[in-house]
Amino acid sequence: MNKARREDVGRRTYWTIGGPRRGAMRDHLVHLLPIYDEYIVAYRDREAVPHGPPTISRHADSVIFQHTLVIAGHVAGTWRRMQTSKPVAIDVIPLRRLTRPERHALGEAAGRYEQFLGVPVSFSSR
Repeated sequence: MNKARREDVGRRTYWTIGGPRRGAMRDHLVHLLPIYDEYIVAYRDREAVPHGPPTISRHADSVIFQHTLVIAGHVAGTWRRMQTSKPVAIDVIPLRRLTRPERHALGEAAGRYEQFLGVPVSFSSR
């Protein structure tokens, strides 16, 4: 049976069950989350979701109710699917300049979306 773990961070207490993931399964660096994904909207206290650089606070409302770009667990921008014929086009709007590894990982995330849709996907980033 898994034991619950408690972690106090600042004035907040976080509870988790189970240990950290190990082995070949590693988290992807970049995720393209759909609108209303529970990672963003399921928390009453939105401060529980890491929002990266402090400049996001003025954009927080616009980020929550759009498709969300998440990098290393932090909200890093938005994305939208452009209505075109094939291929499906994704327009990514990051809140900051992406590094080369992040852009590569964004391509991998677009590839996962392509597999999900079963049609070619292209993306552009501002």
